[in-house]
Amino acid sequence: MTESNNSNLIRYWRVCVLPVFLILLGFAVLALLSASVHSGALKAGGFPANCKRWGKLKKVGSLDPGQLREESGLVASRTYPGRLYHINDSGEGPYFFETNLKGKKTKKIQVERWTPFDVEAIGLGPCPTGEGSCIFLGDIGDNSRLRKNIQIAYFREEKLFSKKVSLLGRIEAIYPDGAKNAEAMVVHPKGDVFIFTKEDHLFERKDAPFSIYRLKKSDLAGAGPQKLEKIGSIDLPWMAFEEGIWGRMVTDASISEDGKRWVILTYRNLFEFSLDLVADKIIDVRKMKPGVDYREIKISQLDHQEGLTYLPGDRSIMISTEVEGGRSPIRKIDCE
Repeated sequence: MTESNNSNLIRYWRVCVLPVFLILLGFAVLALLSASVHSGALKAGGFPANCKRWGKLKKVGSLDPGQLREESGLVASRTYPGRLYHINDSGEGPYFFETNLKGKKTKKIQVERWTPFDVEAIGLGPCPTGEGSCIFLGDIGDNSRLRKNIQIAYFREEKLFSKKVSLLGRIEAIYPDGAKNAEAMVVHPKGDVFIFTKEDHLFERKDAPFSIYRLKKSDLAGAGPQKLEKIGSIDLPWMAFEEGIWGRMVTDASISEDGKRWVILTYRNLFEFSLDLVADKIIDVRKMKPGVDYREIKISQLDHQEGLTYLPGDRSIMISTEVEGGRSPIRKIDCE
């Protein structure tokens, strides 16, 4: 090949081939960046790689039916692993209970100078008024939907509880759109409290999405009734259309240590969401992606299950049930 031919070939590559190559390369880079961003978004909104699925439910213990005769709330201590806290509903009064992970060594503890109406939920999170972990009791039950306000009381979690504990604070809260019945409440690691309504319209035999309300950490330390903020609704009847009305009522909830996951319990199943209630916006469930934004955890039906909690590390979930044939079993499922 002559020098002239070499020169023409080089010129051809520079003028014709190289620009096309650079343009195609640019498109490829943009595609990779887009895929990376999209993948990152999915990863941020997805479930941990070491928890791809949940295993089978198994019995690990039972509660004392003489004391926890209508257990309606459950939370596991992260400060003192191996400890569970419980509450009864139906007017038990200003009490909560402590047991081990098998439901044994029951201790009943009175909350001093507090008169609740219907305590239905218990949660754990940072104390609103300072450092340390607090136990939150949600006086949020209202079957008739007639209450003008609800109450949230909190006190410090102690290494060794005596028979009585003093309140650190108590706040009244008002729904912005009328009275609601609720049995589920979680405390975000940043200190905000979230309440999930129980849409149990049994007499009308109708379904309704459950709503989520927020009370900020700063509101908990305030004075006077605080207005709850509605942050959205989730159409559980659409998600659990095969389950019937008993699979569409939220009876308890729990939140992960980082606040990026939470799980709800119904009388027939569980739904786990990959959604940060503080940082993310609640979107229509029809736009959520199964396996990425949420996943259903199918379990065998239990008798009136109303207690649910992640265990420390968020790789196990415990579920408790009201008295069942003279017993109150505790069951657990693990990540696989």
